[in-house]
Amino acid sequence: MESVLNRFRIFNTIAFVIFSIAIGQAVSLFLACIIYDVNASEILQAIKDPMHGDKNLIILISLLYTSFSFLIIPTIYLFLYNKGSLKFLRPENKIQFTPLMLSIITVVTIIPFVTILIKLNASVAFPAWLSELENYLRETEENARHVSNFLLDFGEPKDLLMAILTIAIIPGIVEELFFRGMVQIQLQDALKNSHHAILMSAFLFSFFHFQFYGFIPRFIFGVLLGYIFFWSKNIWYSCAAHVMNNLIGVLGGYFMGPRFLSTDDGGFTSIVLLIPSVAVTVLAMLLFKRIKHGNFKEDKLTI
Repeated sequence: MESVLNRFRIFNTIAFVIFSIAIGQAVSLFLACIIYDVNASEILQAIKDPMHGDKNLIILISLLYTSFSFLIIPTIYLFLYNKGSLKFLRPENKIQFTPLMLSIITVVTIIPFVTILIKLNASVAFPAWLSELENYLRETEENARHVSNFLLDFGEPKDLLMAILTIAIIPGIVEELFFRGMVQIQLQDALKNSHHAILMSAFLFSFFHFQFYGFIPRFIFGVLLGYIFFWSKNIWYSCAAHVMNNLIGVLGGYFMGPRFLSTDDGGFTSIVLLIPSVAVTVLAMLLFKRIKHGNFKEDKLTI
């Protein structure tokens, strides 16, 4: 009976993610149509072909989608049906400087390793009978890259400040509140195993970005953030790490342009730095765990 109930809770959590994203997307599209006085097809076309679209419209729809899908809709739902899942918003333990710096450092030191994973993920080839699916996924990935390049095309200094807010800070915080806070805690209750909950929430985090050719590195990143949250019992550590990761992308786009998002650099630099990258990241994570989680004997995620 208990196993059946746990499976139902897992299904319920996945349904919660799908519901939040679907409703959030519909609401954001509806509001963008009202604010810009355009129809939905025009907005979808602007997203599909950003180079000929209105940048402010794309930024608006992105902000609305992120805010409603990952914060407003799920928070309202949990407030009405499961208030206990929102306790993480008021952590009992305060933020400490050293572990905060360690959580940020791990995001920086893991870059060479993630770069290699991005290249490996991008090189995945499908069998011939799945060629249509592969073409669709690559087209989707290419469109996402065009949107990223478009948003990181800075004409004035104020564009950089806007990008830091709308691409780095807001998504970094909101996605952590949703995937690590709301989703990971619900999965912990269902799976009764913190490590499985971290892995599954990282899977959902990567899957619902809808970018297959970035799935593996994003999954690893989700696992890293999941353990930061698990060991610290404070969502703001993983929020800081996530914001730093996004900030690196924004600043890289500002100083290096579109080539920052390209993986075609021969891979020499990332391979040379692979071992020290992994070693320093693991060391920083172990030190973070020692400071925030002690002996790590307890297998429960309590906030």
